[in-house]
Amino acid sequence: MRAFAPVVRSLTVLVALLAATSLTGCDSLDIPIGFDQSFDVHVSLGDVTGAAAGQPAPADASYPLALSPIRIDLVSSSPQLESNRDKVQSITLGGLTVTPSNNSLTAATPPIDLYVAPAGATSPSQGLRIATLPSVPAGSTAVVSASIDAAAQQSAQPWLTSLDFVFIPVATLSVQQGQTVPGGAADLHVTVGVEATIDALK
Repeated sequence: MRAFAPVVRSLTVLVALLAATSLTGCDSLDIPIGFDQSFDVHVSLGDVTGAAAGQPAPADASYPLALSPIRIDLVSSSPQLESNRDKVQSITLGGLTVTPSNNSLTAATPPIDLYVAPAGATSPSQGLRIATLPSVPAGSTAVVSASIDAAAQQSAQPWLTSLDFVFIPVATLSVQQGQTVPGGAADLHVTVGVEATIDALK
């Protein structure tokens, strides 16, 4: 009889849980799945300033950075999420950090606006600005952090809960007349915390 005790206890807990769900009128049981999602952004000021790098700017100038959309596939980062992908109720992002490496920049990067958009999108106009990555100083490898825009995240739930979407980084380097035009490059390793809420009863 002693061997059946764990089974009996498990059944008792399950019955109690189902009973509580029934008594409270709930038809869902939300469970969080947490993990980190990482991606890389290569920032090259030298690519956009070209031969002007290192020279005094003859006039005020703006250089849009060449930054590519980044596809995000959340299920590739979490086997647990992959097995529950049809039960996802919401996705919450937070704890965004940026770790620079290979930093040969001769000036700080401009802040980088990070847009979230549906899979296949290529323009920020197709998405919503969800965060701004802070400037990274020349030569720095210090970690910097950013906050997620809660309103944008709520509006982007249809894209986020599809588990397959894109981040689109956007930035423009501004140089004033007489200022030395910067060059160099840096690799930015971005990590964002993800919490997926699933309905275990779905």
